[in-house]
Amino acid sequence: GIPDWEDTDPGGTSLDCNGNRVPDECELTSGSSLDCNLNGIPDECDVTDPYQDCDANGVPDACEAFIDCNANGTRDACDILSGLSADCNGNGIPDDCDIASGTSTDCNSNGIPDECDLATLDCNQNGIPDDCDIASGTSTDCDDNGIPDECDPDCNGNGIPDDCDIRDPALNCDNNDAVDSCEIAANPSLDCNGNGILDVCDIAAGTSLDDNGNSIPDECECFVTSYCTALANSTGAPAVLSSTGLASVGVNNFTLTVDSCPPGEVGIFYYGTAAANQVFYDGIRCVGGGIYRIWPPGFIDSGGQVSRHVDFTTYPMNSGLGMITPGSTWFFQFWFRDPTSTGGGPTGVNLSTALEVTFCP
Repeated sequence: GIPDWEDTDPGGTSLDCNGNRVPDECELTSGSSLDCNLNGIPDECDVTDPYQDCDANGVPDACEAFIDCNANGTRDACDILSGLSADCNGNGIPDDCDIASGTSTDCNSNGIPDECDLATLDCNQNGIPDDCDIASGTSTDCDDNGIPDECDPDCNGNGIPDDCDIRDPALNCDNNDAVDSCEIAANPSLDCNGNGILDVCDIAAGTSLDDNGNSIPDECECFVTSYCTALANSTGAPAVLSSTGLASVGVNNFTLTVDSCPPGEVGIFYYGTAAANQVFYDGIRCVGGGIYRIWPPGFIDSGGQVSRHVDFTTYPMNSGLGMITPGSTWFFQFWFRDPTSTGGGPTGVNLSTALEVTFCP
C-alpha cells in the first residue's frame, strides 16, 4: 500500500542501488535486473564495487569461473589488470603461468616469455633472445658486452667486433680505440706510403725512417735541395736551377726552371742517380751515376730562362732504370750551349747549378 518511490526514499523500507526509483527486490522479481550470485543485490550494483568485479567486465566475479593459474588467491584476469601479474603477450594468462605450462619458453630464466624479450633483445632477429644465443654458443660474445658479436660494430668486415680487433696489436698497432685499417680508410693520409700500416707504426717499428722527427715517413716527404757551384757563362753570371710545383709523383706538376742562361741558345735537362762535382767543358758537372735526359731540348728565351715539366707519365721518368718513384732521390742539372763567339768559354758548353730531389707519392 506504499508507493514504490516512497519505499526507495531515504528512510524507506526498500533499497534502490541503481537509483531508478524502483525497489531492488521488484527488479529482481521482474527480471529487469539479474542477481547471478543470489546476494539480493542487482548485478549492476555489485559490479560498481571493484572488489566484486575486479576485471570490470560487468559480471560479478562470484558469477565467473575462478581461474587462478598461479594459485595466489586472485583471479588471473584481476592479477593482470591490477598489475600484480604481467601479461606481456596479451593472451589473458599471467606470464608466469605461460612459462610454467610451457606455452611460452623462458630460455634466460628472467621471468619474461621469450617472445616478449625479442622486441628488445634479439639483435640478429633469429627469434631467440640474445643472451640465450650467447649462452648456448649459437653466438659468440668476445667482448663480454652481452651483445652477440654479429650485432656489434665491425668496421673492417672481418666478422669480429671492433672492440675485440683492437686488442690485437697486429690490427691496432698504435694501441688506440680504433682498428688501423678503418682509420686508414677514413683518413688515407695516415698511411702515406700505402702499405696498409699507420705511418706512426712504420716509424716506431723502424720500417720507415723519420730523420726530421715530424712523424711523417721520410719516403713520403718531398725534398728539394740546391747544391753544387756553377761557373759564370757568357751572361757574366752562373746559370741557376730551381723548381716549382710539388715533387710528388701523384700530383705530377714538378717543373724545373733555369735562369741566367745565354738567350737564344739551346740546352737539355738531365738527371742521374748520384751527385758529382767535376770540371766538365766550361762548367761543373754535378750529376753522376746513371744519366737520363729529359727530352725534348729546351730553347732559352730572351730573358735567359727555360723551363721543363718533369712529366712522370713519360719516358724515361715512367719506366726502366730512370723511373722516378715515391721515396726515390734523383739529381738534376741543365746542360746548355754557350758559344765562344758570343763570350762563352773555350768549349762552348756550360752547366747550371743542380738540385737534389726526393720524391713523395
